[in-house]
This record gives sequence, structure tokens and C-alpha cells, in this order.
Amino acid sequence: MKPRTPALLLSASALALSLALASPARATTFGIDYENRESIDPLEGFDVDCGGTTETEDCPERAAALHAELVENLNELAWDDDPATAALFQDLLAASDPQLKELALRYFARQTPPPSLWSQARTFFFGPDAVIAQPSARILSQSSEEIDRTLAQAYFVTRPTEERGEDLPRGSGETDSWAKAFADDATLDEVYPFTESERFPDAARLLMIDRFSRDPFGADPLAATVAVTGFVSDASVDEVSAHFTSVFGRKPYPSVQATRDAQQALTDELLSLQQRLASGDAAAGERFKELTAELESLQAAQILAARLDLEGLGCSEHAFWTQATLANATKGPLQRAVVVGTDATVGRTVIRYISGVASADVPASGGSGGVTGSGGRSNSRGGTGAAGAAAGTAGAPGSESSGCGCAVPRSGSRPTLLWAFAALALAMKRRRSHSRRSRGW
Repeated sequence: MKPRTPALLLSASALALSLALASPARATTFGIDYENRESIDPLEGFDVDCGGTTETEDCPERAAALHAELVENLNELAWDDDPATAALFQDLLAASDPQLKELALRYFARQTPPPSLWSQARTFFFGPDAVIAQPSARILSQSSEEIDRTLAQAYFVTRPTEERGEDLPRGSGETDSWAKAFADDATLDEVYPFTESERFPDAARLLMIDRFSRDPFGADPLAATVAVTGFVSDASVDEVSAHFTSVFGRKPYPSVQATRDAQQALTDELLSLQQRLASGDAAAGERFKELTAELESLQAAQILAARLDLEGLGCSEHAFWTQATLANATKGPLQRAVVVGTDATVGRTVIRYISGVASADVPASGGSGGVTGSGGRSNSRGGTGAAGAAAGTAGAPGSESSGCGCAVPRSGSRPTLLWAFAALALAMKRRRSHSRRSRGW
């Protein structure tokens, strides 16, 4: 490839502006032609062919090739702590392209983060994009603030560093760690089987509480896992509860802890009735029947909570709704459910959507007219649904995964095409400087 001309070595501020104007609306994927790449120079004439009022047909492919070369050059600089390199990566934090932003965050996870990065890392951490949130969590794990470290550790439970924090994937095919991570994220983001209208409207994704829960009564409890997708809202628990009471057509089941407390109180009262029953007290007999019915109801709630693994999810003090009934609580496919409560860590109302079937053949538990969706599809990892589809298409068009290909904006505006042009020039300059220093030149 021909050396870049000095005219292309644009300032970091110009880079930031170009990146900010970029729009990642549609994407294309590509492969790098390593065998013939010396004879290919997608940058030559790019500003003329793709930066004017009209563009040649190959502009999207050339922009994709420039993006690939940019990523390659940035990866070469990943361990360079030179101030100019750090400034380049700091400018990339303003990129609209998620892969460039991810590369910048990974760079600062290895280096000493600049003071201005902490607030940005927290913003990215609480954002909806797992690709960017994961390296943000790595940065927050180094924070002097205990709350930052606590949040980061909670995040790593579902998205461990050894799967998503690597420079290269482990394994290949179905065992490719990047493909697996992409599939897991796609499964969680799908929030199957709840439609948009059924979800609480004023809530944002909270990736920190995402989990894959095991179904103890599933066909293969050691292999089958169930996606539990987290959201957070500033609305009160009562407001959120009213919404899901309408969706499921019944009031929520009490929390696991509330159920236990109520069971203990009922048991104590039953014991106190024994002497009255022995003496033939008719009133005591009626009360005994009432308590027995209440106790059976609480036991049903406990069984349903156990099927949903609420204690394992760390929400034993949260109320829940489920489409299951006691009759199908321990057999058949897991029914969809929602768990709502206040999370002490973030101090806000959190919502957990537990994926499961929503068959029209299964009525809402305990109520009439419960909302049902399209049913019958499994959404466990390794099965059908988003996970199975994503595992075979990681890096496909529209993907923003950093693992199995590069996704770049397609042609549509001059800034969209020119941002890679400017960024590549800067990265090439920094890489040459880094190479000279490493050789002692």
C-alpha cells in the first residue's frame, strides 16, 4: 500500500468532528484480502470519488476496507502509552461507530484512564449497548469508588471478562467466544416473548442485572438456560406493578421473603388452634380451614418462585407475575414471568423479564383475560430463538459485534464516508511513530 501523504494527517479535533457526524444506520460486512492487499489501496482517490456531490458505486466497499485498516492500525497501538496515542483514542470516544468506541475504551482499560473518562465510562456502562458497556465495566472496576467496583462486578457475572474482554476470541465455530457472547447479548436484547406494548414504557435497559437462569424442572436442567433481561425505571414500584397487573390479568404473587414470613405466621396460628380444636371449638375449626387454604396458596407461590429461580437471581424480596399455574408449575415449558422491585444498588425500580412461552393455550394464572403472546418458541441458550440464529450470523449485515467482522456505515452522506478517511490517516501516523520508537529509531 502506498504511503499516506502529509495532507491526510488531519488534527485530532477534525477526527472527532468527522466521527461525531458519522451515522451507523446500515452496515456491510467484508473480509480483508491479505493475499493481494499490497496491490489494493482503497484510500487512493477516496476523497475525490466518495467525498463530492456524487459517489462511485464502490464507495461503501472502499469505506469498509478503510474501516478494517483503521481497526488494524488501532489494534497495533493498543499498548502504546505515548500521549499523542492516548489523545487519539480519547477522541475516538466521541465516535458514533460502536467498534471504534469499544477499541478506545479497551485501550484505557489497559492504561491509566484520564480523569475526564470516569463520567463517560459510567454513561456508557448504563447504556443499552453491551459491546461498549463491557469495556466500560473494566474501567469502572479500577475506580476508587466502591460503588463503581460493585456495579462492575455485578456486570461481569453475565458478561465475564474472559469471554468479552479478550483481544482475540477463544475457540472456533460453535465454541468461538466472541460469537457466543454476541449470541447471548442478542438473546437478552430480544426480551422474548413480551411485545413492546406489554413492556413497561418508561424504562431503560439495565445490562448489569441480566442473567441466564437455569430451569430446575426443564427437560435438561443442566444445559437449558433462560434469559432474564433487566430494565430500570424512575417510576414507583406501585406504578410498574399496576401495569403488569393489567398485562397478566391478576395481582402479583408476593415476594419469596414475604411468603416465608406469612407462612411462619400462619403456622404459628395453626399451632395455637390445636387445643381449641381438641376441645371441639367449632369456630376454631372454621379458622383452621381458612388458614389451611391460605397456607396452600402460599406454598403454590413458593413453588412458582422456585421454578423461576428468584432467589438465585437475587430478587427474593421482589413481587412477581407469571403465566404459569400450580398445575403446570413443575412440568412442561417454562412460562413467561416478570419480577419487579427496588434494587438497593442503583436505588431505582428494576424490572426483570423472564423469557418463556406465552401460548394462547395457557391462561394467565389466577386471573381472567391475561394478555398472551405468540407461543411455543424456546429462548434458552443453545436452543432456538435469537441465540441459535445469532450464533450462526455473528458479524452479519447490521451486526455491531467486534468479534466476527467489521460493521461500517453505508454510503449516504459525505461525512459518513469521510470519517474513516480522516481516522485512518491519524492512526497510520501514530502507528509509524510507535514502530520507530519500538525499534529505537
